[in-house]
Amino acid sequence: MHNISTKSQQYELDNYLDKSSQGAHLNGEIVAVIKEYLLGIDESLCEVIAFSIMPNHIHILLVQKVELAKIVQQIKGGLSFVLNKILKKSGALWQKDYFDKAIGDEKHFNLVYEYIKCNAIKAGLEDAENRFYGMYG
Repeated sequence: MHNISTKSQQYELDNYLDKSSQGAHLNGEIVAVIKEYLLGIDESLCEVIAFSIMPNHIHILLVQKVELAKIVQQIKGGLSFVLNKILKKSGALWQKDYFDKAIGDEKHFNLVYEYIKCNAIKAGLEDAENRFYGMYG
């Protein structure tokens, strides 16, 4: 787990990931599978507020109800199992670590929500609207 400390570090990482083709398996029919999986997560673990499925990573805004490591394990492990079957792959699909950021207040929540909402559009993905889910549109 990593917590990115500065806005410039976050921008640099997101910019790199948005432009990288490494691990870009999250396209086409896979997007619908991921959406269904994330929207079906056990509500005793978390409440999914918004997500954006990028070609090689996912941004998720959630309200955690258990320790974050357990939620991430459920998401990464479950999606790896499902997606590896579809992709006819085996082994690790995701990097072991992840980046998290605690939401400090309503202003921060709104900024993160809008970032997630606009991420695929900003990256110029043709199917950007299909890659986003948000409770608030």
